[in-house]
Amino acid sequence: MDVTPWSEAVTPCSPLARRNPTVKLAVLTVISTSTLFLDHPAPAAVMWLWLLLGVSWAGRLRPMVLLVAQLGFGGFAAGTLLANLVTRPDDPHALTLSVALALRTMVIGTASVGFLATTDALALVSSLHQTAGLTARLTYSLLAGYRMLEELPREWSLLAAAHAVRDPQPKRPGIGAIGRRSFALLVISIRKGERLAHSLELRGADRQPRTIWRVIPVQLSDGVFCATTVTATLLTVTLVPTVWP
Repeated sequence: MDVTPWSEAVTPCSPLARRNPTVKLAVLTVISTSTLFLDHPAPAAVMWLWLLLGVSWAGRLRPMVLLVAQLGFGGFAAGTLLANLVTRPDDPHALTLSVALALRTMVIGTASVGFLATTDALALVSSLHQTAGLTARLTYSLLAGYRMLEELPREWSLLAAAHAVRDPQPKRPGIGAIGRRSFALLVISIRKGERLAHSLELRGADRQPRTIWRVIPVQLSDGVFCATTVTATLLTVTLVPTVWP
């Protein structure tokens, strides 16, 4: 079984899973936007640290899930670090800026994992329709995309099993095999997306008002969560560079 955040069932008893999905999406947007102003490693490292602690505690995520997610984003962060070092050979601040950019990736990745692992797709769509006022066409499209994202690990496992039947020799897949699986996964996703688009058009999501079976209100605890996280983000961005220049 693939250990990925989106393959984990949402834990209803976790504090983060009980928050309003629209509020969590707004907080994720604030955190991601705030990283644009991080040009020093210190505030980015501090934000990454408290995000790790907050997501693991409030989201009740298993350490292995969080570790695998960090390894995935870590590869992209390492590539960003090396690319900036190579393209700025004469810049004395190249190392500082490169580390800051790499840590930005880890910050956004950790916050995104916390959102994906604690947010039910149907609850997200219902909340966006009720709270954010998005149209039914857009919310159902988001639901379809979210479901496709959840099925990607299973599709990858099926492709690996199919290739193993053709080549039963036990060996690690090379770059060519991974490339073929990636291309096949891309084709499957495009075909699924096309079929889903046709289905949404046939159902006529926007032809009449949609009813909501389960109302997801914005509670006081959602406001406390939003205010606490946004305040921590602003304090990290503004105060940490003055304390640790």
